[in-house]
Amino acid sequence: MMTAQDGFNIPPSIRRMCSVLCLWKGHDVNALTKLSSRFGIKTKDLKYFFDRIATGKYDFIVIDTHRTGKLRIRKNLIEPIDYVV
Repeated sequence: MMTAQDGFNIPPSIRRMCSVLCLWKGHDVNALTKLSSRFGIKTKDLKYFFDRIATGKYDFIVIDTHRTGKLRIRKNLIEPIDYVV
């Protein structure tokens, strides 16, 4: 497990090993977009997630490819979000 306020400050070797990404709505939309695009999330969809689904102060989006290799997206670790790549 690794935490960082800017995902691009994480060494690339560690970023490549990540299978789960937790995103909080931040001020740097470009960085969020670039990180999530590595998992196959489109910019408009990420904006939708934060504008319509994860709207609370402490809400976050989890992008998960762990074990199955399939993309799973959840709100706050537990609420599944239907998303087709």
